[in-house]
Amino acid sequence: MRAKKKRVLLFITILLILAAVVAAVFQFTQFGYLTTVPYRSAFTEIVSRVYINRNYTGNQQELLEMIEQAKDRVRTFFGDVRFQDETIFIICE
Repeated sequence: MRAKKKRVLLFITILLILAAVVAAVFQFTQFGYLTTVPYRSAFTEIVSRVYINRNYTGNQQELLEMIEQAKDRVRTFFGDVRFQDETIFIICE
């Protein structure tokens, strides 16, 4: 009976450590943070894949125009924009 309790305790401990590691990755690494931006309450999606901080006081239309101008420059220089579907723009002050 004691061996079974030790195994259960070990299993629970391993699960807790694994959960802590996953939480740390999503909270404290750049990849994890950027992956979870769409689910964070601090950001609002103003158009598809463009997020701004809820406290942003700048002009949203100017931001969208700036992003479109940047895409036009990329199209002019490289001929096409291929990153668009995988890219998220995050705007903070």
